[in-house]
Amino acid sequence: MITAIKRKEAFIKLGAILTDYSSSNPSFSKIKDKSFQNILDDAVQLSSENNPWFTANNINKAISAIGHSLTESGLTNWLSGYKEDLSVTHHPQTIGVVMAGNIPMVGFHDMLCVLISGNKLNAKLSNDDRFLLPALYQILMKLEPTLGDQVTFTTDQLHRFDAVIATGSNNSARYFEFYFRNYPHIIRKNRNGLAILSGSETKQQLIALGEDVFAYFGLGCRNVSKILLPQNYQIATLLDTWEPYSYLANHSRYMNNYSYRKNVYLINAMPHFDNGFVLLLPSDAFSAPIGVVNFSYYEPDFAFQSYLENNRLSIQCIVGGDSTHPQHVDYGNSQQPYLWDYADGVDTIKFLLSLRVM
Repeated sequence: MITAIKRKEAFIKLGAILTDYSSSNPSFSKIKDKSFQNILDDAVQLSSENNPWFTANNINKAISAIGHSLTESGLTNWLSGYKEDLSVTHHPQTIGVVMAGNIPMVGFHDMLCVLISGNKLNAKLSNDDRFLLPALYQILMKLEPTLGDQVTFTTDQLHRFDAVIATGSNNSARYFEFYFRNYPHIIRKNRNGLAILSGSETKQQLIALGEDVFAYFGLGCRNVSKILLPQNYQIATLLDTWEPYSYLANHSRYMNNYSYRKNVYLINAMPHFDNGFVLLLPSDAFSAPIGVVNFSYYEPDFAFQSYLENNRLSIQCIVGGDSTHPQHVDYGNSQQPYLWDYADGVDTIKFLLSLRVM
């Protein structure tokens, strides 16, 4: 059985390859082993042809984020709390993982957790994202051949597994809860990013907030879809500052969604703000359609702690606000989580370790 050290080394090497591949810095050599570059090139092309939301730029953004997370220091810091447990020899469990397909390689962290913990992965890929993770695994097998029998990919129904991790919408989560009720499981529902502004943000911070809103067309669970604003905040400040993201107007599917929502709001006389590519809608809701960001005003004596606690099941991460909050992320970094930033706050490694059979 492959050791914990070997597993970790393989992912460090993968991280270096992905970082090299995604870098536009001319000082980078690009990948020396051209077979790795060819694998990634093919996967990127197939993915962008298969799913119009997966533009080459967005795929590259995801590859870069994964690559920069898989450093020796990052993996060491992340795994240090599990070091003793991970070093113990155990019988591998087969973990069924139902992966979402909303943004490129959104299921990578689950794949990483399953393999780094010494288990086998039986992954049900979304039809919207069925080329990229197999490509990463193909590279992993070249880096560490003993990983060659650890992963199975399918787009059909899962069979033969010991435990399940499933990610989907609130509706699909109810199905998952019933279907996998007899297995140890993690079931993830819909969550969104929240931003809390004080009104004293710099222009650079607001531009970075635009990255939290618009990265991957706002389709990720860590994208900011709801903003809390102080009373009398000038909405035009946001709309003007986000002008660098006007390139979204060149994407037909995004603009079709934006135009549809705009027409709905106009026909129904719903108050909103518009800058030509995004609509800001007064709403208490956390989830927003493509091309829309919800916002609410808060008063000086607003009870943030109670608000966040009452809405904790809707919040994936928080941009701005109290920097000591466990879900806080810096402006522009909502889609660059650390390895220990577990989805829905559920420790995946701890769950996998609880399944061990010696």
